[in-house]
Amino acid sequence: MEAYVFGDRFQVIRFKADVIYLFIETFKDNSISRKFDTPDFSNIAYVFAHLLQDDIFLDLLVELHCRRYNSKEEDEHEFDTLPHKFLVRVLRYYSKIRVEDTFIRIK
Repeated sequence: MEAYVFGDRFQVIRFKADVIYLFIETFKDNSISRKFDTPDFSNIAYVFAHLLQDDIFLDLLVELHCRRYNSKEEDEHEFDTLPHKFLVRVLRYYSKIRVEDTFIRIK
């Protein structure tokens, strides 16, 4: 994730695209991603502190977290390190998928 922030800071668009591709492939491949269910909270905080709020990588990070997060028995203190803007996006994403899931079942 630091690589993506680096690419963003120096506006290297192709590099950012490559980092996103590798990020997706890492979490798509179950044999690799079992080690990495989701990025840890410190990485989430880092990315949210260094990217503009409309960056697509933040959306990707939120979606990954919502789809794959499995409690690792973090201390409650660790939850306090998550940025407020991340938590708001997580709540909105959960609301969105809940509404979509309900709509699909009604059909």
